Amino acid sequence: MFKRAAALVDKILKGGKPAEMPFEQATKLELVIDKRAAKALGITVSKARLLSADAILE
Repeated sequence: MFKRAAALVDKILKGGKPAEMPFEQATKLELVIDKRAAKALGITVSKARLLSADAILE
């Protein structure tokens, strides 16, 4: 997704009109949980949410 964003920014900087560029939307969303960051922020993540996550960072 970031590569596509960079390509669109490149087109705009080269003089392209944003209104004429195609609208893009993500077709797949992923849930990634960073347990260390959640603990540092004092956020409790439920077991159900952990089970539904696509990736869990320790």
